[in-house]
Amino acid sequence: MQAMLIVPGRPDPVTVRVRNLSVGGMLAEAKVDVTQGVAIHVELPNVGPVPGRVVWAGEGKFGIAFDRPVDPQAVRRQVVSESDLPSYLRRTGREPASLYRRR
Repeated sequence: MQAMLIVPGRPDPVTVRVRNLSVGGMLAEAKVDVTQGVAIHVELPNVGPVPGRVVWAGEGKFGIAFDRPVDPQAVRRQVVSESDLPSYLRRTGREPASLYRRR
């Protein structure tokens, strides 16, 4: 899984590989120099920007402690658009809406 890291002093976000993700933080891997203690923002899929702080760094990997808890399941959840569905599952506009209600 990938995320975008916003580091102060860098003009553009950095793509990082998420190696481990929990409610309180993550292990990231990227070719970027970050220092322990620096405040950052991580743009997580399905969650958005999460403020945090680098708690350790070394050899292309670093740990981030989030300033607020995140739901790891929400981050991992794959968002599927209707166009990604097989044709037999797409709405045609002719079916009653009750067919699509969750039970």
